[in-house]
Amino acid sequence: MLQTDTKASSPVIIQKNNTGSQAVVVDIGGAVVKPGVYPVASGQRIYELVDKAGGLSEDADLAFFDKTINRAQKLNDQVKVYIPFKKT
Repeated sequence: MLQTDTKASSPVIIQKNNTGSQAVVVDIGGAVVKPGVYPVASGQRIYELVDKAGGLSEDADLAFFDKTINRAQKLNDQVKVYIPFKKT
């Protein structure tokens, strides 16, 4: 469902997913199979974004990932998530 805000000087489009929650756009890069920009429901978790990006690539630094990335963290609009590569 799309809505426009008629009070703004230019149209503002708010996209809602079929659950009614507002969609946000996040960027994931680094050691994932399909890095890129993805629309997700507000409040989705990092582990769900990693799944959307095809999962971790073979050259992901799993030790760093497990120690420092909170897979349960909720996503907000304009967030950048970077998954580091193994050091060679």
